[in-house]
Formats: sequence, C-alpha cells, structure tokens
Amino acid sequence: MPTFPFAILFLLGILIYAFRILRNAHARVDLLRSIPTVGPSGVLSSYIGAFKYIFNARDSLQEGYDKYRLNPGVFKIAVLDRWVVVVCRPDLIMDVKLAPENLLSFHDAAFDILEGRYTLGSSVFKDPYHFNIIQGPLTRNVSKRFPAMFREAVFALAKEIPLVHDESLEISVWNMTLNVACRTSTNFLLGHSLCRNSDWLALNIKFAKDVAVSINIINLFPDVLKPFVGKFMTPLPYSVARAVKHLSPLFAERMARMKDADSDAGEDDLISWLLSEACNGPPSRRTSQELTLRVLSVHFFAIYTTSMMLNHALIYLAYNLDMFNTLREEIEQCVQKHGGWTKAATEDMFCLESVLKEVMRLAPLNGVSVDRKTVNDYKFANGLCVPAGTMLSIPVYNVHRDETYNPRAETFEGTRFMGQKMTSATPQHLAWGLGRSACPGRFFAASELKMLLAHILVTYDFRCERETMPELRWFSQRILPDTTTTFIFQKRRI
Repeated sequence: MPTFPFAILFLLGILIYAFRILRNAHARVDLLRSIPTVGPSGVLSSYIGAFKYIFNARDSLQEGYDKYRLNPGVFKIAVLDRWVVVVCRPDLIMDVKLAPENLLSFHDAAFDILEGRYTLGSSVFKDPYHFNIIQGPLTRNVSKRFPAMFREAVFALAKEIPLVHDESLEISVWNMTLNVACRTSTNFLLGHSLCRNSDWLALNIKFAKDVAVSINIINLFPDVLKPFVGKFMTPLPYSVARAVKHLSPLFAERMARMKDADSDAGEDDLISWLLSEACNGPPSRRTSQELTLRVLSVHFFAIYTTSMMLNHALIYLAYNLDMFNTLREEIEQCVQKHGGWTKAATEDMFCLESVLKEVMRLAPLNGVSVDRKTVNDYKFANGLCVPAGTMLSIPVYNVHRDETYNPRAETFEGTRFMGQKMTSATPQHLAWGLGRSACPGRFFAASELKMLLAHILVTYDFRCERETMPELRWFSQRILPDTTTTFIFQKRRI
C-alpha cells in the first residue's frame, strides 16, 4: 500500500473538521455532560485526551475504571472523531447485553470501528447474511471436518517447525501461528486444494495483515478525510481481484451443480454454504465479487483470531512450564479415550480449555469491546441517557483484571476456569463479546485452538530465552500481536 505524509494530512483534517466540531459540539456535549470524562472535555482541548488515548489507552481506561466503575458506572473518553462512552457497572453492562439491535446496534458499531467501507466492504456489514452461515452449517460441521483439519494442522506444524532428530530451531512465534492458522482454517472452510495453494495462502495472510494495519491507520483520521485515506489504505481492490481468480471457477461449478436437479448439491464447505444462503436474497449477493468479499471476511476473522490467541497462549505457557506435564497427561488420555484426534477428544480437555480461557482473560483481542452504537437517544434502566450516534464500549481488559471477579487477577492461573466452557460469554469474561452478538465463530475457533495447542504440546518442547515475559503491546484500544518473540523448539523428549 502506498505511503504518504499522514501527519500532515492529519493536521489538515483537524483544521477542516474543527469548523464542523465547533458548530455541533456544544449540543452533543450537553447531552453527554452528565457523564464524567477521562482527560480534557473541551471542544478543542479534548484532542489532547484523544492523542493521549492513542498511545496510553491502557492508562486512560484504568483511570476511568478506578474512578467511575460503580458510581456512576460509566465514563467517556475522546477519540479523534467521537466520544466513546465506556460502560463498567454490572447492571449497565446487562442493559447493553439485552438491548436489541434496533436500539443498540452491533453492526453499525462494527462498521465504524473496523472501517468497514475500506477494509472488508460495506455490504459485509449492511447485509451480514454470513452470520447465519457461521452460526448454522459452519458450526454444525466442525465435528465432521475435524479429522481433515487435524491432518492439515500436523502437516502445517511440521512445515513451520521443520525439526530433524534432536536439533533445535529458533522460530518466530507470530509467523508460525499465522501460517498454521491460515492453512488449517482454509482446510476447514475451503478444502484441501486451496490450503496447499501457496498463492491463496500468501493472499490471505497479506490480507489479514493489511486489514489490521488499515483499521488502525484510518481510525486516526476524522471522517472528512477518511475517504481520501481509505482510498490509499484499502486492501480490497487488489485482494478481491486476486482472490476472484481462485474462487470464480469454484462458484461457477457449484452454481451449475445447484441448478442441475440430478446433481449432488455440492460439498459441505464455505462456498456451498454461501451459495445456499445467497440464493435466498437479491441477485447482487451471487456475484463473484460479493461472494469473494464474504470468503475473505470469514477468512480474516478465522485467521487473525486464531493466530492472536494461539500466539498469546504459547507465550503464557512458555513462562509457566509447570503446566506442561498436567496438560500433556490430559491430552494423551483424551486422545486415547476417544480413539484418536477428534472434536469429542478436545471437548474433554478441561485443563487445556481452562488455560486458553485464562489466556483470553489476560490477553483479550482488544482493551475495550462489546461495542454498540445508539440508533436513537438511549436510556439505561437507571435513567442515564446517551444521544443517538454514540459509541458504547465495555472495558474488557479492566473487567478481566478486576479483583472482584477474579482474585489474584494479575496472576496467570491455568486452572482458574476448570469446569467452565471456553466458549461461554458472560459479563465477567468478555473475550468473545456478549449477548446475541457474541462471536458467532467461537465454537469453531475454540475447537481449532484446542487442537493446535494440544498437538504442539505433545509434539514439541519449547522455551523462550527472554528472561521476562513480554508485555502486551497496545495501539489505541487494540492489543497488538507480539511479532518479535521467538522460541527455541525441539522434538519432545519423553
């Protein structure tokens, strides 16, 4: 993607946008005036807080959480193009959970925060029919497609960690997890041929990286400049054109088979599921470009979520080696009990599930999440009112580290969640979101994560030679992947 002087454009945008701010800011701030502010609250001085938030979001969120968690239970923070109301108190979090989409919109919030127009495509957010696929056939087919996905995981890990006999290798944890997640997710979603296609894999890894970077950069600019910046930052035109070359023949073949009454409808994979759902809507759903956007979007979330969580899990375990023997014994017993590597075997790995849930508690994907945008003026059950168009978020990082909910909250305790499902989404554990809009792909992601981490643990010994565990890296509200940590891998010595 081309580079250009973002700082100059940013300053120019502030000057242009200031006129709009001055015209309507007072009316908007009046509606939010009853909500306490972290940082300056003036029309122009709030930009000081917004700049601070880019580089010190963790400190700003902690300050607000410590001061206002119970009274009044909310606070607001300025970002560069809006105020964000952060909801902390349990009863108000429940209001967010229970509010319907026509009052507090998850899709509108996601479209704004993920800069959907420029990163994944507007139609993906405006017509999110792929959610039905993720919640339905994709989730139902995890058990059926698990054996093939496991075989691909074994192949992918052997390729990324190419050990022979007793040698040791230093390997980038992030690159390894990203490449393995891409292969295994592609195998599950699209089958064997594409998961071994080097161009397809390179395209999806590049797309995942480009989308993440584009979101962070475009978020820095006011609305008036986003179309200009988005034109330069968007990964869509190139990525879609490249992906269509791989997918268009598959779409055509499956559509022809669907029209043939004597032909089998097709395979249980993402292409068939998309076409079945697209046939229930307008013809625009069935163009190669629109279908490709859905495939790329589902791949992005599958690859990025799995690689981030696996990356964090491996790092936490590398600094908690006392968990290895317990986990390995459990994994081997479950595989033996179920006659091999199956989804049912991973479901019995309770300690492994607890470890992953604990990692997700300490290292969520974002510092704030469960984002909603008010469709109209919204009144909480306690009478607090926020104006239409306001972004609401929950401080996931702070809730997870609240001693009220998790004693010794700053300490990694791998058995903390024994007996609890990794996929559960509660007001005290928000890594998957909350309510009707909790991550629809979490059941697939959990199975894939348990499978990958389990196989790594029983196949390899690994260690990190850095004395202290690396701290989480933030950019604004987002927690970034650790791209610098390397491990020494060896074949497991039994």
